[in-house]
Amino acid sequence: MIRRAGAAMLVALVGPALWAAPASAASQPDDPVRLAVSARPVNSLDLGVPVSVSVISDPGAFDIADAPVRLRVRLSPAECRDTFDTTSGPVAIDSRLSLPARPSHAFTQTLSGRASPPDFGTDSVCAFVEEEGSNRLFAVDTDTQVVTSRPCTAATRNQASVAASLARARDSLARAQHRLAAAKHRLARARHRARRRRRRARRRVRALTRQASALGGRVAQGSRELDAAVAEVRRACSAG
Repeated sequence: MIRRAGAAMLVALVGPALWAAPASAASQPDDPVRLAVSARPVNSLDLGVPVSVSVISDPGAFDIADAPVRLRVRLSPAECRDTFDTTSGPVAIDSRLSLPARPSHAFTQTLSGRASPPDFGTDSVCAFVEEEGSNRLFAVDTDTQVVTSRPCTAATRNQASVAASLARARDSLARAQHRLAAAKHRLARARHRARRRRRRARRRVRALTRQASALGGRVAQGSRELDAAVAEVRRACSAG
């Protein structure tokens, strides 16, 4: 959702030392800098939490900046604080904005990142637009929450395991098919040779044919298990 940064121009003018409002302070509809935060609501502990934030500003909103301006985002298991530095939690984004030259026109930039929560639970996405050095605050968003879920993590781990097993089965099948093709070629060349050698080659072909058939069954079974695992991930990781 889009959250407008409360009193951003006032903060920029008086500096961070006089900014006493909490990061979740309400904002007015005409604030010049706004944030749109997007994050997956349910996540796997192994894969982390992907976060995307769009910074949207009116013309001239950043003209008072004395230093580069950064978009800085953390996942916090506690309440978001007044600034990025005073907020605890893993970092998802900490990058400079590519601001236009002064006098600036209307501006939009989207940055993406990924944070790795240390444990299961609910975290707040704490997004700040701050000036480097002074930490002068232009915008803040604390409305988005995400969950790192045990069922989602278990489902993604199972999917990874099934996918790895299927990959191994496919590799085995490919090698068996290669050996089968080589055996057939040797059989064709051996037709003019002694019957004894021809029988041996035919036995080899039959054995490899049975092996390829068995491996083909394993690959088919693995494909069905992977489809089931993918469906399980979708169910476990859905927001509903």
